[in-house]
Amino acid sequence: VLVTYTIWPQAGGQGHLDLMPWYWKLAPPFAFSYAITRACIAAGENPNGWNRASAWWLAAALFIAGLIGGLTYYYHLQESQEIESDEGIITLVLLPDRMDA
Repeated sequence: VLVTYTIWPQAGGQGHLDLMPWYWKLAPPFAFSYAITRACIAAGENPNGWNRASAWWLAAALFIAGLIGGLTYYYHLQESQEIESDEGIITLVLLPDRMDA
């Protein structure tokens, strides 16, 4: 869990995490840590480390990692675009094209 919470802001950006609600920051890292732990347990319980259970838990961990990446990308797209200049912060606003009648 600590590794997930350390790497996620470094890789995805703290600004994107600041936009997320608390439950998206809580549930996926715990599920990811649980899946990795279960994959290690499944690999250690059998003489053959690569078995059906360890492969399934590893696939679940990769799916959750993709979910975390997707959440970060979604909130990256929702972030406002600001440019800092000497005079202050300039916010870019994109307006829809006007249709002339």
